[in-house]
Formats: sequence, structure tokens, C-alpha cells
Amino acid sequence: VDAVYEAYYDTLLCSVTSDLGPFKPKRIGHITLVHKFQKKFPTSTSFDDRINKILDKIADYGLSLDYNGAGINKPLCREVYPPEQIIREAIKRKIPLVYGSDAHSRKDLNQGFENLYKNAVLVSPTTN
Repeated sequence: VDAVYEAYYDTLLCSVTSDLGPFKPKRIGHITLVHKFQKKFPTSTSFDDRINKILDKIADYGLSLDYNGAGINKPLCREVYPPEQIIREAIKRKIPLVYGSDAHSRKDLNQGFENLYKNAVLVSPTTN
């Protein structure tokens, strides 16, 4: 499981730093999607250093971060993407946060919104 987390975070860092010219996305989504099955496949390793390095690069590149509520409804996850401790670190780095709900149907609009960190300031996706 640790190897999957390592590969995920290494690949995510590559995506943040990749030079895609005008096609470079302005927002990084699902930085903790690897946690989606954490209740079934837990890890005892802390990946805080890797995540903080990724957040540093997101800030350096002037990108925004998707703050997604969908994970709270996933039975093997039960947390928003990313969780509060990472959002606090993003706020310290002044990374803009954009809410996402991963709505694949109308009933899923705003899912998880009430579980977001209350001190997070969200920006409109059209401003980034």
C-alpha cells in the first residue's frame, strides 16, 4: 500500500511541475484521491513531507487546488479531498481553493460541502 501512495504522490508532483505550455491546467484536483480506499487499505506511513512539497510547488506555479466533498460519501474513505490538515497547509501558502462535488448527477451537487473546513475561503472556478 505504501508503494501505491509513493507512486501516486510522485506522479502528482510530476503533473504539477510538467510544462504543458498553454494546455497546463490551472487547478490541481484530488491530491489525496489515493486515500479513497483507506478504510480497506490503510497505511501507517506519513506522507506529510511529500504532500507539503507538492503544496509548495502548487504555490510556486500559481495554481489553485480542488477542495472536493465527494470523499465524505465514499464508504472506504469518509473524508473530503484533501482533509483539513492539508487545507490548512494550503491556506498558509495562499493557494486558492475551488470547491468541487464530483457530481455525476443532479442529486450529488454540493455533496460534502458542509464537511469542508469552515475557515477555508473558496474562489470561483472562473477566477482561476
